[in-house]
Amino acid sequence: MTTLTHNRFDTVAAPARRAATKPGLFAGFGATIQTWRRRLDERNALAAFGWRDMHDIGITQTDVLNEISKPFWKA
Repeated sequence: MTTLTHNRFDTVAAPARRAATKPGLFAGFGATIQTWRRRLDERNALAAFGWRDMHDIGITQTDVLNEISKPFWKA
């Protein structure tokens, strides 16, 4: 004969565990903000490059102007 037991806390804790493992709205939003901030910082650094810096990494002034003219939300 098998004895089944029921613990009322198991039914309460299970949804809480599932909710804790799902990524939240703010986690995705935070990652997007970080990406936008990184793009903005990189484009600002690129704007400060001199001709020698651009030549060293193999880009032209036109490449730099095209990149820094983009809004931060565009890749």
